[in-house]
Amino acid sequence: MSMSFALGRSGRGRCTVLSKAARAYSSAPSKQMSMLAREEAPEVKKIGGPASWTGKDLMEKKWWGYELPTSALAELDDALKYAYTTSLDWEGEIPMNMAQDKFPLKGAADIFAEMSDELENGTGAAMLANIPVEKYTVEELGVLYLGICSYIGNVVQQSSAGLRSKSRGYGMPLGHVKAEMKGKTPLDGKQANNYFRLHTDRCDMISLLSVRTASAGGHGRLASAAAIHDEMVDRAPDLVPLLYQPIERIWEGGKRSPSAPPRSSRERAPPFAARTAHATHLCPAAGERLRRRPACANVCTPPSYWIAVDSAAPLGVRDCLDEVKA
Repeated sequence: MSMSFALGRSGRGRCTVLSKAARAYSSAPSKQMSMLAREEAPEVKKIGGPASWTGKDLMEKKWWGYELPTSALAELDDALKYAYTTSLDWEGEIPMNMAQDKFPLKGAADIFAEMSDELENGTGAAMLANIPVEKYTVEELGVLYLGICSYIGNVVQQSSAGLRSKSRGYGMPLGHVKAEMKGKTPLDGKQANNYFRLHTDRCDMISLLSVRTASAGGHGRLASAAAIHDEMVDRAPDLVPLLYQPIERIWEGGKRSPSAPPRSSRERAPPFAARTAHATHLCPAAGERLRRRPACANVCTPPSYWIAVDSAAPLGVRDCLDEVKA
């Protein structure tokens, strides 16, 4: 589970958790969807089920906007106080070894277990609407947040690739999402205030806690990758199989020269994969960096693949959920 503090229009005290099946990205017209098909592509069936939803569907679900009962909030408060009596290892204001035994819960643990099951086997998206962030310091919120997340999934260190930013969370169990510079491209480990397209992250689950409402911007957008997949099956069944094929990607950062090819052994994966469960990894920037490198032409996927990827974008924007302002 990858975690971050956030400044967002979603409003203070909201904690949003997303599984890998719940996220996607945006751009490009959809009329070209069937133009560059492969011959006799194998049939791909719809995913369906609770993970294939529209924004309207999600707004009506129990776990989107769920409010913890008073008893659970009291448990969180008691668990926070107990955590400070344990042997926490600190890196600045962030506890590095938070675990359930340092944050004991009873009734609230059952709530988070049910929520975790919804993330794994249901819609893949949940939002807690009433975390009382105004009661706590930023340090205390880090303990509280990591304590909650220890009941939802396995906490892993953040990875900011080439950014190496402690504020963003590189090498830490959580990071702080905030605008540290203006512009489209983060530099020198600083976070930019640019717009992010819909995309998936390189983890099974990601969560955000809104600490303060942004003075401007900060809007969140969420779409179901399974719903995008299923809409493509209806509208462009000949392109969908392309998205099950591995593709070379170049990730942000790194010390390689601009002419160097990607490390294919570590950066080759399909956008869609189906094994015991369906997984999605749509990241437009990683593929675009590959296409911009002349030396990588020999490993680039045929244009039909990129049309398939770009065709997914407008479907996600059309059916996505724009998170409500506080």
